[in-house]
Amino acid sequence: MGVDDTQVGDLSLVMRSIVEDAISAFTLTEEYKTGPWIYHPEASNPRSFTYLASAFYHCNMVAVARLFSDDIWINIEDLPASNHLDKLEEHAVAGLTIIESRMPFINIEAVLFIPLLMSVALEVRSMEARARVRTAFDAIKAKGFAVAGTYMGDIEFAWTAVPSQPE
Repeated sequence: MGVDDTQVGDLSLVMRSIVEDAISAFTLTEEYKTGPWIYHPEASNPRSFTYLASAFYHCNMVAVARLFSDDIWINIEDLPASNHLDKLEEHAVAGLTIIESRMPFINIEAVLFIPLLMSVALEVRSMEARARVRTAFDAIKAKGFAVAGTYMGDIEFAWTAVPSQPE
């Protein structure tokens, strides 16, 4: 069973669409890093949403860069975040640190941290960082979101494929 020209054309359109969407996401992410809000007085206050936005910055960098880490994309030039591939764990840990600092102040919005923690959890390798991820999921679960336990179970399963590294 072969692939006909119609399927190849469709695949090319899908790939182009993925790249365009990723470029848009990456552009928005980069605008955050250089935008005027980083100088806002609340930018360093863990209780503020301006501060929280920096966690989205780091986690989005992880997500966009990881999207293009497979060799299938090797022939496409100027992929968004391709220069961040060697910094994935650094971005993940930075995002985790911001999330942790917000934990004492969150309530119902705790469930919104799960997607961020998933991107973090898939990148961290050290035992210490993985323990921090578990603690963050436990804090969300303690806020009444039992689904956090399910996600943590999925992460634990994924971690069996990539053993942790000692500090």
